[in-house]
Amino acid sequence: MVSGKRTTRSGEFAESIINTVREPLVVLDQDLRVVSASRSFYKVFKVKPEETVGQLIYDLGNKQWDIPKLRELLETILPQKTTFDDYEVEHVFSAIGRRIMLLNARQIQRGKGEERIILLAIEDITARKKIEAGLEKTRKKLAIIKEKADEASEFAESIINTVREPLVALDQDLRVVSASRSFYKVFKVKPEETVGQLIYDLGNKQWDIPKLRELLETILPERTTFDDYEVEHVFSTIGRRIMLLNARQIKREKGKKRVILLAIEDITTQKELEREILSLAYHDHLTGLPNRMLVIDRFNMAMSQADRNGMKVALMMLDLDKFKEVNDTLGHHVGDKLLQAVAKKMTEILRKGDTVGRFGGDEFVFVLSDQKNDQNGLRVAKKIIDVFRNAFVLEGHSLRITSSIGISLYPDHGADIDTILKKADSAMYQAKQAGRNQYSLYSQA
Repeated sequence: MVSGKRTTRSGEFAESIINTVREPLVVLDQDLRVVSASRSFYKVFKVKPEETVGQLIYDLGNKQWDIPKLRELLETILPQKTTFDDYEVEHVFSAIGRRIMLLNARQIQRGKGEERIILLAIEDITARKKIEAGLEKTRKKLAIIKEKADEASEFAESIINTVREPLVALDQDLRVVSASRSFYKVFKVKPEETVGQLIYDLGNKQWDIPKLRELLETILPERTTFDDYEVEHVFSTIGRRIMLLNARQIKREKGKKRVILLAIEDITTQKELEREILSLAYHDHLTGLPNRMLVIDRFNMAMSQADRNGMKVALMMLDLDKFKEVNDTLGHHVGDKLLQAVAKKMTEILRKGDTVGRFGGDEFVFVLSDQKNDQNGLRVAKKIIDVFRNAFVLEGHSLRITSSIGISLYPDHGADIDTILKKADSAMYQAKQAGRNQYSLYSQA
């Protein structure tokens, strides 16, 4: 009777591990029918439990899983090798589109006299494949803790060694009970320096992280389970890391203390990629200056601030005079270098809180916030005109170039960005008409 309860508890422990790790995981019987699957499998592949459990793996989702390479892994490779990792499969699913997956497969003998089962862990590497040229790849490393050597615990152990992300099991006092191989590998720690230690003391107290304390000591006791908890920390051994933590409190067998499962996903590369994409979306690729979208956003912020403080915002539009002649005579590569040099000079002139951006071609736009009147804008415009008196030396060419600048003010010349831009453009046209190499403040006349 006690043994049956222990098996049930251990089975629940294994099930908890399955639902803690982040990548899709499927358990198949000897006939390749689905015994169980993790929640992430259903979520990622848009299938339902009632349409999955008991079905032949190839029949799932109206035979979307009838994949030749999957058949080769399960029917040819695995019977000979028992275990096989990093098996790459590419397939187009009608429900979720094209996916590139890495499969980890294990054949496991459960209890004495029982049939073998197959564990199949699936890592979606589609996004990683798209960005691997020039960008570091996000790689999920899943692993899990060791457990006692009864039948269900061996099953849990097999799951641990199939999934790919670092995983730590803590006792009720937050001491490490066990950790996955990938935890030791990723965080450069040794088992003998880890097991039995307080989580915060690991690696000479590298793990004494305030946000980790908050998760384990404040959030988890109230919530029992918590997913996607973001922690950023600088480790002395591996540098700055941004991690997503999944944590579970799990009730074990009667009389035994609870354990905490902590799964760790390193999203540093992913975050860096997101920041790079965001930067590309809001900055000009040639000069690195804010683009039209970001300049407009900065102007709108400056307008709101001006309204609160009873101030004005100056907007200046600059156009390089006869820039086309540079491109036509010296080539676009020299023209590009000239634009970069101009951008650098303009950035050096402005105050820290002001903005210069490039709208395209040889057109630059300035946003000067917190102006009492038009005088500061006129002074900045004069300073820019003076800067252009010095030649730009590029690839052995001494280029003397001038600029025409138009200035408008919020709220004097309009109540919105479109109107202010039009007025600045009109003033710039006046400057060009007046002979170029000068600035003009918008006037109704």
